[in-house]
Amino acid sequence: METRIYRSAKHALLVSREDIEGLANFLSQRYQHLKFSAHCTDGSTLTTAIANELLDFENRNDRRIDELKLEFRQNDLEERGDVEFSDQVFRVCRWTVWSNDDGLAQQIAMELSQRIRATRPWYSWISRTRLAYLLPALLMLLGVVTTWHHLITTGRFASIEHPSPDFGETISILLPIVLVFVVGVLFFDKVWSWMFPKLWFLIGRQKREFEKRERVRRWVFGGVIGAIVIGCIANYLSAILLPRK
Repeated sequence: METRIYRSAKHALLVSREDIEGLANFLSQRYQHLKFSAHCTDGSTLTTAIANELLDFENRNDRRIDELKLEFRQNDLEERGDVEFSDQVFRVCRWTVWSNDDGLAQQIAMELSQRIRATRPWYSWISRTRLAYLLPALLMLLGVVTTWHHLITTGRFASIEHPSPDFGETISILLPIVLVFVVGVLFFDKVWSWMFPKLWFLIGRQKREFEKRERVRRWVFGGVIGAIVIGCIANYLSAILLPRK
């Protein structure tokens, strides 16, 4: 009786040289054949049976590895499996194990799960937040809060106090705002994905590239947090030092 185990992971992954070496060493002790297939951003594919050949790849920005598949099997093909790293919509990694030994299949699948979980970065939960969905939700929430605040303080809705513009005026007002908003969301979503990539291979030059992105993250969030702290301190001091009228 054959056992097939399929697992997947949705969280972000930072796959280092040590992670790939450890995965290759673990599988090579239990399977006779390994095969690595790496897809690059320029459309090319690298294929090898030796992990070090892949790990010695320069991995430049113009030819960066963005997908990796590792296949493993015995000579009889009854004992086999694969691990695939790819930034898809509903998963970032998936692994499958086939075996006639149910206990062995469970053991291999569990070990692969633990190794893949170990590559999860601290910002994984942030990378799953899409600004294209978050910003409109925040704007809607802001609009609701503003409306209810005006209703509570004045006892009437703001729309009652002002005449409603006709359809043409509404379109001429909203269209530029919507266009600017869409462009802004797309831009910030791109920056967000750049700072918090869901899948990254720390091989070759991409290790330095990721360190550069870490420095940008610290600078951006350090500046935001610093501005908030300074603003809170300034408001506190002004409330104490400035005389009340």
